[in-house]
Amino acid sequence: MAAPPSKDDDDFQAQLDAVLESIRQNYPPLRDQNLRVRRGLKRTDGRLLEFYPEWETYSPAPGSHTIEVYEPGLRGSVLHDSVAGDALHLLGAVDPRTRAPVDPTFRAMKDSFKAAMSPRDMEREQIVYQKLVEQGRESRSFEDYFDRSRLDAYIRAGLFPMVNPDWQKPGVFTPDQLGLLERMREYLHTGQEPFEGPGIRPEAMAAGATATLRGLEGPSIVPEGGRLLPTVTSDAERMRDVFTRADVDLSDTPSRDRPYEIETQPYYGEEESIVPEEV
Repeated sequence: MAAPPSKDDDDFQAQLDAVLESIRQNYPPLRDQNLRVRRGLKRTDGRLLEFYPEWETYSPAPGSHTIEVYEPGLRGSVLHDSVAGDALHLLGAVDPRTRAPVDPTFRAMKDSFKAAMSPRDMEREQIVYQKLVEQGRESRSFEDYFDRSRLDAYIRAGLFPMVNPDWQKPGVFTPDQLGLLERMREYLHTGQEPFEGPGIRPEAMAAGATATLRGLEGPSIVPEGGRLLPTVTSDAERMRDVFTRADVDLSDTPSRDRPYEIETQPYYGEEESIVPEEV
């Protein structure tokens, strides 16, 4: 029989409720989504939180898009940005029941972000994917794996750099991607399509049309020399620089049925590998 919720559980859930309300107020595209945030049991694999779309059979809360937070040591802006970053899985998703994007505008920018990946980065992503397949850790097609896991990790790191410091090195994003991240940020904060000129629609961008975007060659969203390494107090232990690790420890085989589970570190520079040393 499960133990009844403790006062600490109730207090943390109250914090999660406040975070969700803040996200809805600050990010209009998420305001009307059927999204909930709840506390989950602390994980032994180091995972801090997990997103479950409402159509997923393994969701702990069927009928709503759910983010479970496993680490009660997350607090303040780290908790807020971690939850908001995971909610991007929802905005960029395609509902398999209808084959329609959850948010057509954000999905169009996500598709454009993918099209702006450098050939070298895509080649490396395919090498890592093949290794995961050979090790029995991935069974999806490359397109499915990249769209539902890796691509979201790139975008989340660009929009919420404080909780993704490992991605904030030169060369992780192309110039076009930095411009698209600025447009995504504008859309998240305003809910308005960040397109300029007549006839520029999300579906046109998704199809690879050339759109005039304000600030396409603008500066990086990360301050020069900036590298924030938040320290999180765990209820079990002190975890330092928790966000500098991979989202998933690849030594622990993930479920093949979890579409958002494999998210490792980015490449740095021209030669360094995305694969953690232990793989």
